Amino acid sequence: MKNKKRFPKKESATRDSQKTNPKVTGKVSKTNNSGNSTPAQRFRLIDWLLKRGNIDTVEARRELDILSPAARIMELRKRDFKIETVWIDRETDAGKKHRIGRYVLVSPPLATAA
Repeated sequence: MKNKKRFPKKESATRDSQKTNPKVTGKVSKTNNSGNSTPAQRFRLIDWLLKRGNIDTVEARRELDILSPAARIMELRKRDFKIETVWIDRETDAGKKHRIGRYVLVSPPLATAA
């Protein structure tokens, strides 16, 4: 039997960073909403809808850097945001006409009394 040197296991550096990393925890503060994590994208989308009321797919991609706005809208609907989809025809920057969704915020979720 060979004599193997045993090294103590090192704590992974990622474990400590996972506790504070918003990409891992899913927590996003108002000051950290510029990332590409799903929670950061949802935060930007909620902020836009509360301020402006609606956004279309092309705007969400261009202005908010959300490549899959339909997925973020679905997540918000699951969180009780009332959002309607209105189908529109819109020309892209490349000059091609597409049928895209315009998402209209009807009402944010109602706060529940504790």
